[in-house]
Amino acid sequence: MKNNKGITLAMLVIYIILTMIVLGILTAVTGGFRSNLNDLNSQTLQDLEFDKLNVQLLKETKDETNKIKTSGTTATKVSFKNGNTYEYVAADKSIYLNTNIKVAGNIESCKFEVKEIKAPSVRVRDKNVEYTDHDGSKVTIPAGYALSGVASEQLVESGLIIYKNLQATRQRLIVTAKVNGVERVTEYVLSNDGEVDWTNADELASVKTTYERYLWIKDLTGTTLNSNDIYVCKNKGTGTYGTGDCKVSVSNGKVTCTVHGNCTEILARYRKQ
Repeated sequence: MKNNKGITLAMLVIYIILTMIVLGILTAVTGGFRSNLNDLNSQTLQDLEFDKLNVQLLKETKDETNKIKTSGTTATKVSFKNGNTYEYVAADKSIYLNTNIKVAGNIESCKFEVKEIKAPSVRVRDKNVEYTDHDGSKVTIPAGYALSGVASEQLVESGLIIYKNLQATRQRLIVTAKVNGVERVTEYVLSNDGEVDWTNADELASVKTTYERYLWIKDLTGTTLNSNDIYVCKNKGTGTYGTGDCKVSVSNGKVTCTVHGNCTEILARYRKQ
């Protein structure tokens, strides 16, 4: 009897079922791969655009000589002291540097926000400090006061100036940007120590109107004392006499603090401007 080597109907059905199962598995795997690839491409796009913006802003904020110009900054634009301006243009969904250099694209929205933190200036000391000017003249700057940063106001002979409770402004830049529906908030703290730019006319004018300003009095002889003036005698802050404010009188050219043991050595004497 001869063997039947042909394909039976049952085997054919089995082959078809197995083929369909394999194709189904391949389809599922391919679909998952494409989905993951799309997700990966989307994530890569997001990271790329965020990174391009981040790199530029890090350059600006890590520059110790740079500051944010609050007068030229809005919700869609941030301006820096070095002349660079970054602006978000909604129509192009892009951020431009100085209006013509595209920094990042595909940005669905972007908002700039500047916050300022007030803190005592590094020039303000918590105790009396002996100061020697460029010409060798020595004076005492009282605790809580800061020497002016203007060169002409740092010389005793030409009129030394100090400021009361001078504060520094530390700046934070907060950027909220959205790419492909993903929103990220990035905060930058400027490396600049926040000190006054004494060469900037606007900042100097602001300091003069914001903080109490005092001029060193070279000679108290014949001077009419004012309650707004500052006097610090040698005995102030010592264990014997304490830290109360000095009360100075002038008589026959002799200057005396009557609070701290009639101290005749006056270290600091300033007139409010």
